[in-house]
Amino acid sequence: MSKNSKNRDRTRKRKGKGLKVFFLLMCLIGLLFLGNHLLNQQIFVTVYEIEDEKIPEAFDGYRIAQVTDVHSIRSVDQADYLYAKITEQNPDAVVITGDLVDSKYYTQEQNDLETGVSDKMPGQDTLDFVKRLTEKYYVYFVYGNHEMVLLDDVDNNPFKVAMEDMGVIFLNNTGVEISKDEESIYLLGIQDPATLYKDSDYVEYDTHSERINAMMTEVVSLKEENFYTIVLSHRPEYFKEYVKYDVDLLLTGHAHGGQVRLPFIGGLYAPGQGFFPEYTNGLLEQDSTSMIIGRGIGNSVEIPRIFNPPEINMIILKSQ
Repeated sequence: MSKNSKNRDRTRKRKGKGLKVFFLLMCLIGLLFLGNHLLNQQIFVTVYEIEDEKIPEAFDGYRIAQVTDVHSIRSVDQADYLYAKITEQNPDAVVITGDLVDSKYYTQEQNDLETGVSDKMPGQDTLDFVKRLTEKYYVYFVYGNHEMVLLDDVDNNPFKVAMEDMGVIFLNNTGVEISKDEESIYLLGIQDPATLYKDSDYVEYDTHSERINAMMTEVVSLKEENFYTIVLSHRPEYFKEYVKYDVDLLLTGHAHGGQVRLPFIGGLYAPGQGFFPEYTNGLLEQDSTSMIIGRGIGNSVEIPRIFNPPEINMIILKSQ
């Protein structure tokens, strides 16, 4: 065999190996995308047992389902599945920590109604889902940044009015005392600071941080001392501000789990925090304050969740 023939054989073998490696890589990438797609069709339930000596015996075993960042119900199947996952947990209360609606989707629904493309009220599928919850549970709600879309007519927005009429308890900068067997805990809430741009009570505050502190000061004044206190807030990135106040547990969302979760690194990007954010999911503790960050249900960007499946949190209170 000539030297040229041997060289041609070696070249063919190298090309053959290269094609095999390329094919295997494409298969692997395809399997990863398929696996991620299937993962995103699931809703995972993360259970947190929170023990504290301030939790009254009457609230031992009290169950709170946290739902966050739904970003609008898009189909009946989605609503049915989410409702089933919540009811399986048999909660005593459901809390929604912002971004129940998606501003772009809601605006598109408004445009479709105005142009005659649809005769459905904006957010109707989301309202139908929430109504099912209110028929079975107490439902508490605070605004996230996407609820800015409801503020054009803040007092008469049809979506907000419908939520109030069905019994949703709005905790925007207010709170309630929840009593059971003559014992109580407090549930407080603050709205997303971005939704305060039309609120005359907060125009003097230029930054989100200043607004957070102003709202926390206001709501903490509503509770009695030494009572176990839970705060609903949309943004986890202000944890260092929250811990300045006499509260025991914060329930937050907004970060979408970091959108893309990388092994050994965690979340890649979160709104309000940028790349490699500090606060994306799970339980954090500082001093006597704990914060739970929900990864959320929906999506507000074109980039899909990657290795970051939708989640609801089940918080179970335990007295000591």
